[in-house]
Amino acid sequence: MLLRNFKKIKNNKNLVYYPKKKNDFLVISKTLLKDVVSIAKKSKKNIFLCLHNHPEDKFHNMVIFLWKGTHYTKHKHSHKEEVINMIHGEKKINLHNKKIIEEIILDAKKNSIIRFNKDKLHSVEVLSNFVIYHEIKPGPFNEKNK
Repeated sequence: MLLRNFKKIKNNKNLVYYPKKKNDFLVISKTLLKDVVSIAKKSKKNIFLCLHNHPEDKFHNMVIFLWKGTHYTKHKHSHKEEVINMIHGEKKINLHNKKIIEEIILDAKKNSIIRFNKDKLHSVEVLSNFVIYHEIKPGPFNEKNK
């Protein structure tokens, strides 16, 4: 199992993994992605495979597995831009002001990449059985720096 190079950190809701050793580069292979799917199926949890070394890093880079039924309600990132690159599956992103102004379906074949500016109000819903995507945004992650 290729996840042997990652350590699981405590998280009550999801499975979150970080590299065991500080790295200069990481290759995400199809085999590693299959391992992520296998672990998600056994655990029935969403998985965040962090490619950055530490939660306090200034650049966050993650491969994320989410199950169908996962919703992120209307939110924005006041201090961060965000890039999403779909690897597998389909999800809907709604852009909002007071109401939905645009609905975007992301999938690995047609609309595979989206970039948000900071302060862009949006919500997310997984449409396929599961999605896998690559997310890039500035860190660190904490409640005041969402």
